[in-house]
Amino acid sequence: MGTQVFHTLLGICAKPTWIHRLHVVTKLVIVMSLSISVIMVGDVFSAIALLLLSGTLLYLSHVTLGALRKYVLVFIGILQLIALSYTLITPLPGRYVLVDVELLRVVAERGVFVWRILITDESLKYIFILGSKFLVMIFTAVLLLNIVNERELIWGLRSIKCPYVVAVALALVFRGISLFINDFFVVRDAISLRGLSLEEASLPGKLRTYFYMLIPLFVLMIRRSYEVSLALEARGLRIRPGKVSTYYRMTFTMRDLAVSMVFVLVPVLFYLHLIGFV
Repeated sequence: MGTQVFHTLLGICAKPTWIHRLHVVTKLVIVMSLSISVIMVGDVFSAIALLLLSGTLLYLSHVTLGALRKYVLVFIGILQLIALSYTLITPLPGRYVLVDVELLRVVAERGVFVWRILITDESLKYIFILGSKFLVMIFTAVLLLNIVNERELIWGLRSIKCPYVVAVALALVFRGISLFINDFFVVRDAISLRGLSLEEASLPGKLRTYFYMLIPLFVLMIRRSYEVSLALEARGLRIRPGKVSTYYRMTFTMRDLAVSMVFVLVPVLFYLHLIGFV
């Protein structure tokens, strides 16, 4: 059984649960359902519901809070940008004004330009909704990387008669993510051994260091592509194989069907709530 990309990314392997034992098609349906539902979120109630649903799935898949720490830091930075956007750049008028501070007033012939910090109930609502959407997308990505690996992807897609080329291509995408992550850690450690500390560097310094890392990563990516092509050729895998032998079979059970049907209905319910039908 191949390791999940999430294990390679953080070095933390979640304990297998019933979600891990689902068919890979069911797992992809769950991820697609959450991704489509994000588009249907339009109010605070639906944002909270989707956030609770994605958080529950992460809890059931045994992803620890420590594993989510790096992603939470990224989310905090995104939330700060959203808050600045709706308070400084495009403030939204609302029924209740919580903060109204005038920063700049310019009087011109065609009128008066006023730049202010405006925080209303409407701006807080939009900040919460957009922040919840980004957090759900982070949860969905972590869930996908945790419950799906490249071997399961090939086995599952081949079990439903998916074209061989499509299954191998998707599996190589997942495998390429793992290889890129490993190469990134190798290059980062090599830079640290040369005396460049990313933790103590300023933001421009970090950006400059990451830019320098692109060159060895690009070279390693070309080398990895050549090694993967040789490995595929050594195993006798071709783009258009005549007959493919299957040594592992995955069955789509009634539990998979029930879970898939439930998550197919999830974006439908969010859409009905968006248009006011529910």
